[in-house]
Amino acid sequence: MKSKHIRSVKPLTSEQCARMLAAAEGEMRGLVLAAMTTGQRICDIVRLKRGDLDLSKGMIRFSLAKTGRELVLPMDPRLRG
Repeated sequence: MKSKHIRSVKPLTSEQCARMLAAAEGEMRGLVLAAMTTGQRICDIVRLKRGDLDLSKGMIRFSLAKTGRELVLPMDPRLRG
């Protein structure tokens, strides 16, 4: 039996992403872009430190709050700016 509280989650369309980025200002734009390009939770993005970014290799290291796992992902070129 399915729980009443489970909802299906649909990915944002490219139009929705563009509107969200256009509406985001200042630091929030970077957070939104990081969330969209990595698929990570905002809380994990906010916890990033400078040492978690390897600009020469284009990688980001996350320490996931929910599981404690470490995750290394490629950095979208738009995040480097």
